[in-house]
Amino acid sequence: MSARTLTLGDTEVARIGLGTNRLTDTRENRSFLAQAVAAGVGLVDTAHLYTGGQSEEAIGAGLSPPPP
Repeated sequence: MSARTLTLGDTEVARIGLGTNRLTDTRENRSFLAQAVAAGVGLVDTAHLYTGGQSEEAIGAGLSPPPP
């Protein structure tokens, strides 16, 4: 996936990101996140206002490795 360097620094981010408004912690959404990462998505857009913080929790759960 194509990347771009941020203006203030030397950090590269993907040109296309995954918007996560209304993403909640479900098995389907965990699978969705795993597929997105496998497809090369490296930028996940989120904000604390999305579903009252549930979106961030869902992203954390979806991107964390499963417990042993």
